Amino acid sequence: MPALPVLRVVRNPSSVRRVRGFARRFSVLLVLGFAGVIVSPAGAGEAAGLIAGEGKFSTTSAGASSQFTITAHGMPGDAQGTVRVNAPSFAWRGDVECLFVLENRAAASGTLDEPVRQGNLVFPYFLAYVEDNGEPSDAVPDRALVVATTFSVAGSPDCGLSLGSLGPAPLAQGNVVVKDVH
Repeated sequence: MPALPVLRVVRNPSSVRRVRGFARRFSVLLVLGFAGVIVSPAGAGEAAGLIAGEGKFSTTSAGASSQFTITAHGMPGDAQGTVRVNAPSFAWRGDVECLFVLENRAAASGTLDEPVRQGNLVFPYFLAYVEDNGEPSDAVPDRALVVATTFSVAGSPDCGLSLGSLGPAPLAQGNVVVKDVH
């Protein structure tokens, strides 16, 4: 790291502590910036809303498709609802523990009733990210990303909304309604 030799040359120990403290704070800000953390102008505790809907993702070449249903209302730290997923090789249900709504986008996260297991991996949590792009007949379909995860984002201020950039898929059928009520 090129900054270390410069720190060794500084004779005044208090200036070394000030430089290291600044570097530590700057690193945290830089990491948060790259992570794309979203902060609601009204504050995370006031981002109340609701999600309701269902969707079906495109069928695979084998003719299989995945579908989900979601109902949730509340805000981060005080949300209720359920998410269900039916896919060709698994099905699961989870309780919503965190909900964050920002305009037409929302994230819901929580714990699965029964963890999903694939080999040695256990997925006890879920994240649902949805975008309400209008009526089902509109040119731009609603989009969603509904996944079981190994980690919980229920305690994060945005309930996982910043993870929506991972690539939600357009719905082949269905409609999701997102209401931002703050």
